[in-house]
Amino acid sequence: GTIWGDASAIEQTLAMVNDPKASIADRTTAIQSARQLKSDAAREVLLRLIAQDNPETLVVEAIRALGEMDNETISGKLVAGWKDFTPAERAATVDVLLSRGRWVLALLSAIETKEIAAGELSASAVQRLGHHHAVGGEEQSQADRPQATDAVGQHPGILREGADEG
Repeated sequence: GTIWGDASAIEQTLAMVNDPKASIADRTTAIQSARQLKSDAAREVLLRLIAQDNPETLVVEAIRALGEMDNETISGKLVAGWKDFTPAERAATVDVLLSRGRWVLALLSAIETKEIAAGELSASAVQRLGHHHAVGGEEQSQADRPQATDAVGQHPGILREGADEG
């Protein structure tokens, strides 16, 4: 019902995402359904989940789901949650932020302002960030590529600074 637009089923699914009484499996299924909805309501439910204390597997799943939604506020919310994320949640966040050129800018800005220490990024993430032509893989639109290229070009020392710290 959720995928077919049944309003009642959608409401129940979105409620289950943040229902601590529901099983992890049911909540994971609800997150996957929210991912397919890509609505404002689904985005808000997922952002609420990552902002609260929830099992890591659910937070990682929600971060990945958010990565498939096209909304400019998501990157800022992911960066804002960084300090509270576990290593697995941070890894998922970096993958999501590297998936779109516009979001790469948010990641670079967070590194520049020290919200995220470059040393906290994995070597592969730093490599992906440094090799801007590979950032985001096939999911990244052509329109995003120039922004990512410009961002890395404007901040060439950021990644080296982080490597020295880590």
